[in-house]
Parts: sequence; C-alpha cells; structure tokens
Amino acid sequence: SVLIPLPGMLYMGATAMEEGNVLVVADMLLDGSLPHGDVEYLYPPGNIWAVATAFWLLEPSVLIERLVGLAYRAFLLLGIYKMTRPWGHGTATAATLTAWIMLAPFGLIAYPWLCGLAMLSIGIALVLDGGARRSAAVGAALLGLAVFHQLVFGPAVLFLLGMEMWNTTRARRRRLLTGLAAGLSPFLLH
Repeated sequence: SVLIPLPGMLYMGATAMEEGNVLVVADMLLDGSLPHGDVEYLYPPGNIWAVATAFWLLEPSVLIERLVGLAYRAFLLLGIYKMTRPWGHGTATAATLTAWIMLAPFGLIAYPWLCGLAMLSIGIALVLDGGARRSAAVGAALLGLAVFHQLVFGPAVLFLLGMEMWNTTRARRRRLLTGLAAGLSPFLLH
C-alpha cells in the first residue's frame, strides 16, 4: 500500500513554502549558517539537522529531502503499528493503513511536525512497553528528540513521563530520565 503512490509522490512539483524553506535552510546549514541565529526558521532545529545530514551524506536535492520525508512517514507508520499492536494484528494493520491513506495526499515533504510525531509515537510505545529495560530509555530519548523536532510535543512528553515516573522503581526512573536527557541534549549543541 505504501509503495503504490510513491513514484508520483517523489517526483511531483514543489507545492508548499515549507519545502522550499527546509531545502534552503538545510543547505545553508551545510555552509555554516545556523537556523535561528543566521537564518530565520520557524520550527525547532531537529528537522533541519536531519535533512542537512542527508544532504551531507548524499547530495542537496529535492529528491533526497523527500526521501527523508518518506523515512519520517515510515517511522510514523511503525509507531502507530507498535502503539496499536496490543489490540491485535488486524487492528494495528487497519490503523496503520488508515494513517497512510490520510498522509499520502500531503506528499513527501520533510515536515518537522511529522518527524516529531513519528518519534513521539515510537517513543510512547517503547516507554509503555519497556518496563525497566533499555528500550524504555530509548523510548524516552525518542520523546526528547520529538521535542527537538516540534516544541508543541513538550507537554505530552512531560505528562507521559511524569505519569510513568510517578509510581515506578528507581532503576526505571533513572533510565527514563537518562533517556530524556539524551534526547534533549541536541538543544545544548544548537
């Protein structure tokens, strides 16, 4: 289902100001300009860093930016599947396909909110299923990275982690806090 509309989505014309903004600011980051310092950027810097990293590894182009957008969508679909899996494989598959049907018309632009939402969904699934294992720390780190991509997810992250830390073991609390600190640490670099 995901593969059917991909050729048209990868090569469609640019339709949104946000795509141009991401392309230009990510390319400027490679030239040494910083978002929020040297160039105006309306969102947290996570998306620009992700797209600029892809540009650095491959080459600056609309196609590479859209492949990053495709990765965001794939991670979001994985997160939706993982969150809905406790209700059965059929429910998880239906929820994931419904999400793709809703996302596909928007193309493959590397929207910061979409990456943040993907990290939020996978992070929630890992924190809720992780117990005191390392996967809970990885989930908390993904929650921190979700905030690095979209600040509006901050209250949801604080609420979830606050509830999880309220009545748990010291080891699990330490893993959650360590993971969250790791996920938020790119703000210090920025």
